[in-house]
Amino acid sequence: MSNIVAHSLEKLYRELIEIDQKFLDSDLKDMDSYEESLAKAAKRAVTEHMQAMYDSIDEALCKDICRDEKYTIQRHDKRELLTVSGAICCDHPLFRKR
Repeated sequence: MSNIVAHSLEKLYRELIEIDQKFLDSDLKDMDSYEESLAKAAKRAVTEHMQAMYDSIDEALCKDICRDEKYTIQRHDKRELLTVSGAICCDHPLFRKR
């Protein structure tokens, strides 16, 4: 979990630095574009973070020893979750009782 958070924050941090530098290079003239870029970066970071978290949860479910004794994985379905920050695509395992 901490790896997911650290990776998300590092990526967002680098993107925000780039956006800030572009704004400063434009002599602080394009405030609307600056604000839009910040909002897009934040939404993208949230979406990517949520996708990584859901992938991590699905992986943990597949590796769960207790679940392995009672269920088998039938297949992995592609799922798309629509969130406030954007669409999240992930492979979701479908379990079947033994």
